[in-house]
Amino acid sequence: MRELQESVKQGSVVHLYIEDYQKKGGFASVEGVETQFRYLRKQIGDLWKEWTKDEALEFLSHLKQIFDFEQELVEHFKLNE
Repeated sequence: MRELQESVKQGSVVHLYIEDYQKKGGFASVEGVETQFRYLRKQIGDLWKEWTKDEALEFLSHLKQIFDFEQELVEHFKLNE
């Protein structure tokens, strides 16, 4: 965490490794994102069926970075072959 704080202060890039995301605690983890999404999905339930097209598009816009990263992983590791 100290390394992250110092790099932000200095405006330099910090190299992140998969091990960083496997640690529990104050650092964001893939598991934490998944858990938060499960909570959100449970809250939404079937209400999404009542959304307008604009509301659906807005929701999807919040997921775009996740979808983009998924596509990068699939292409990089040739996971669709």
